[in-house]
Amino acid sequence: MTKTDETTLILKYDLSIPREADKITKPAKINPWTGFEVNGIISPNTNGLDSDQKQVAEKITRFLNSLPFKELSVLAENLDEVEDSSEEDNENSALVMALTEGKKYSKEERQQLEWQTFVNRFQWYRKLFQDCCNLAQVAELLEITPQTVRERVASQSLLAITHNGNLLFPKWQFEPDTHNGVIEGLPEVLATLKISTGDKIGWLIRPNPILEQRTPIEALKQGEKNRVLDEARGVGIL
Repeated sequence: MTKTDETTLILKYDLSIPREADKITKPAKINPWTGFEVNGIISPNTNGLDSDQKQVAEKITRFLNSLPFKELSVLAENLDEVEDSSEEDNENSALVMALTEGKKYSKEERQQLEWQTFVNRFQWYRKLFQDCCNLAQVAELLEITPQTVRERVASQSLLAITHNGNLLFPKWQFEPDTHNGVIEGLPEVLATLKISTGDKIGWLIRPNPILEQRTPIEALKQGEKNRVLDEARGVGIL
């Protein structure tokens, strides 16, 4: 894709800030990764784009709409700073102004937002660790050796996160009715996601608008593996 194509994709976004009435009548969507309310403020205008460009625009839109508005504002502020340092980026000014509503965030405000994101992330991890099995428990549950458990983690047929040198396994991945003891299709999804383990967990349990606000885990349990895989292929493209 050429530089011109990239610019065209950015400029073809229609941005609309949710009205106060919408915030009152529509239930809040919470990003479980950050704990912030999610506002889907970006929608792509794909008129005039070819199929490859449309796919890229739609994937970028899904990613940006998964972020809380405050984090989008910080992102836009950073883009604004880059814009000031390079005339080539002047085309981004409309996007920056739409995301920030014209507000300029000070260094102190950005630091406060970063700190709040850290706090929410910390609390999210703490809750996650409380709902996990350890290595010995998984070996007993699946009736396999600890070494086999480690091998399955390495092959991505089991999901585990390392904490203080120990493997911890989210309980929600296990399913007694399958041949390998985990939700059908989960290993394929894990192999498709090209992101960190923590981000995989966050994505799997986050309500997804493309999946009718169900989490990918819920969709997998309902037999929609192909839809989940299609969404997983678009994760981490930025």
